[in-house]
This record gives sequence, structure tokens and C-alpha cells, in this order.
Amino acid sequence: MGGHSNISIEEVDEKLKLGSPPSKVPAIIAWIVVIFFWVSGTGIAIYYIILNFNLVVSILALLGVGIQAISNYSSLIITYVLIMLAVVLAAIIFLLLMIRKFAREVLLIIILLAIGFYFVLGVIMLLVRSIAGVLPIVIGGVLLLIFLKYRRRISLLGSLMELSANTIIQEKGTISANIIASILGSYTFVTVSITSFFIYNYVAKFNLPDWIDVLIGFAVFLLGLWATTFIVTLFNATIVGITHDWYRSPHVDVASFRKGLKRALTVQGGIAVYAFVMSVLRVLIEYAKQRGGIARGIVVAILRITEEIVRFLTFYIIPAMVIRVVGFKDGLKDSVHKLRDLLIETIVTRFAFGFVMFVFAFIYTIVLGAIGYVIGAYIITPIFLAGISPVLVGVVSGVIYMIVGIVPASIIFSTLSVVLTTLIYEFGLDIEFAQKGETLPRRLPREVETEFLKILEERGLKVQL
Repeated sequence: MGGHSNISIEEVDEKLKLGSPPSKVPAIIAWIVVIFFWVSGTGIAIYYIILNFNLVVSILALLGVGIQAISNYSSLIITYVLIMLAVVLAAIIFLLLMIRKFAREVLLIIILLAIGFYFVLGVIMLLVRSIAGVLPIVIGGVLLLIFLKYRRRISLLGSLMELSANTIIQEKGTISANIIASILGSYTFVTVSITSFFIYNYVAKFNLPDWIDVLIGFAVFLLGLWATTFIVTLFNATIVGITHDWYRSPHVDVASFRKGLKRALTVQGGIAVYAFVMSVLRVLIEYAKQRGGIARGIVVAILRITEEIVRFLTFYIIPAMVIRVVGFKDGLKDSVHKLRDLLIETIVTRFAFGFVMFVFAFIYTIVLGAIGYVIGAYIITPIFLAGISPVLVGVVSGVIYMIVGIVPASIIFSTLSVVLTTLIYEFGLDIEFAQKGETLPRRLPREVETEFLKILEERGLKVQL
């Protein structure tokens, strides 16, 4: 069988292309909406600051007094903050190393615990003479059979979780993209909120009919959500591009934030359409929840089910659009096609990824809290706070460390989610090309590569290394 494991990333991209890049018109419209909210929200905020200048001056004066009051403790604060930042950074590295080393084992344990939970629940219900206990036992039995049949694929998924952490460690651009997405997404959300508040108050002065008020509110809410979703999704697409370059170029490191962003911008028209579709579904749900009547619950349930179905069908649409350079329609087709080959991996990811990350988040938080306690009780107290209870300072310090650690951890987990989805999609591409008798270059550890080839062989496919 002919292989192409040594071809360049440019040749790989040429093989993967399904068509031509999508039209940029939807993206241009999305950018106009985004810039409108940025400009209007910022302008309105500045206007209200000027309008209430005396109040702002008073607040700044109070802040100045507060800063002056704590200036006597500046050495304590600076020392504490610097130590905390160093510890949190080390804890984040520790978190990624834990995931890189143990994600597969944790995934398998969680699935086995879930199976055991259903069996135990069923037995307990039967012991209290509830025939309904048969149902959990049946569910547990079905899950056990699925686990035994697809254990190798589930194990590979765990290995891909580990590989996702390794990708982030090697390609810091993935984290940079997520940080930028968080900053711009938050800024967009704030400016949208300010603009919406201003529009609602302005429109209320005219005593317009209720249906017009509802229509204006719907439009503003939709456009604001679309702007925010578009920005966040665009930088998620950047992470996809970085991950693709890293995975498909095992011999030469060609991945970078700049190249990943360029890939995302190439298909930003499709991203804008996707963001709009998801925003429409979310807005419809929120407005249906506010309506009265008996049918409200039914409508909300139908819309929520529709949203979940769309999310499932579009699970791989961002990797599909970025990697195969297509728009929303062709990306959706490819996402659905990949679901057929990756159904087990997709279902397990959707339901187990959060639990796996929760385990690591729990360990990470406990470690941070413990270090914070030690630093507060045994370093800060003797040097700066003699006479105050070390236990009290330690507890407060531990809580502060845990709270501060939430932000970087959330960025890591959201980045991991995008990278993992991309790697699973890349696995689907390997299956697709193996069916054609071709091999694409891939960056896999030797033991994972061996597991990968065994799974392909189970499907009747053989590829070259």
C-alpha cells in the first residue's frame, strides 16, 4: 500500500481540501456588527463617565484613599502576589503534566465507575423491592458490553486526551489564542450589554407597541450574541489550525499562532454562518422561556432538543471548515460523515471529558489551596503578620490561591477541549484516507501509534507507518 508519511504540510493540505474557501460576505457583516458594538458600547460608556464626572472623581478619590491606606503593606502585597503568580504558573504546568500522564487511566476508571454505579443502584432498588431496579442493571449491562467491545477505541481516546495536553505544552500559541478569545469575547459581551441597555432605555421613551419592543429586543440580543460567538469561535478555529499544523507535520515544527489565525481567517465566512445559526437557536430558546401559556414548556423542550442535535451534528464542523478549507454547508456534511466513523469517540468525549477534567481540576485546586495555606501560615505570617493567627492567615491564603487558580485552569480546560476535538477529527481523516489506501503524516507517540494501527486493522484497514 502506498503511503505519504513524509510529505510536507502543504502537500497534506492540498490532499485534504474539499473545495474552495467560503465567501467572506457573512464574515464582513459579522465584523461590522462586532465593530458597531465595540464602538457604540465604548462610546456610551465614555459618555456616561463624562456625564457623571463628579461621581467618577469621587470614586477615584475613594480608591486613592484605599490605595494610600494599603501602601504601608506594599512590600507584603508585592511579595505575596509574586509568590502566588509563580505558584499558580507552576501549578498549571503540573496540571498539564498530570493530564499528559494519566488522562487515559482516569477516563477508563470513570467509565468503569459509571458502570458500577448503575449496577449498585439497580441492586439497591431491587433490595427495597422496586422492580424499577431492573432498568439501571440493564443500562449498566449495556454500558459494560459497549466498553468491552470498544475498549481499544476508548483507550485511544484517553491517549488523545494526553496528547492534547502535550500539544498545549509544545504549542503555547493555543493558549494565547484562548486568552485573546477570552479578552475580546468579554469585551464584546460588555459592550453589547452597555449598548443593549442604552437601546432598551431609549426605545422605552416612545411607548411603542409591545410587538415592536419584542422585535427590537430580539434583534439586539441576536446581534449581540452573534458578535460574541463569532469572536470566540474565530479564535477556537485558530487553535484548530495550530493543532493541525503540529499534528500533520511531525518532522518539522511549522505550527504558529500567526499561521493558525490565517487558517481561521480563510474560512471566517463559514465561521460567521455557524455562529449565527447557533445564536439564533439560543435566542429562540431564551425568548420561548419568557413566554406564557401551557405550550411554553413544550416549545422550550423542542428547541433545546433541536439545539442539542445541531451541536452534535456540528461537533466537528470547526475542524472540518479550517482543515478542509470549506464553508458551513460542506463543513456540516463532513462533520456528519465523521460522526459515522467516530460515533463512540464522540459520545464518550461529550459525556466523559468533563468528568475527567473535574478529577484533575479537583487535584489541582487542592494542591493550590494546600500551598497557599503553607505560604500564608509559615512564610507570610512570621515575616509580615506576627501576632495574627497563622491558621487564619493560612486558610485565607489557601482560599485566595484556589480562587485565583480558577481563571488559568478554565483557559487550559477550554483549550484542551478544542485541541482534543481537533485530534479526534484528525483520527477520522486518517480513517478516511486509509480507506483510500493512503497514509497521512501524523505526530503520535510510538505506543499510541501501535494502538492506532490495531484499531485500523480491526476495521479491515492497513496503513504504512
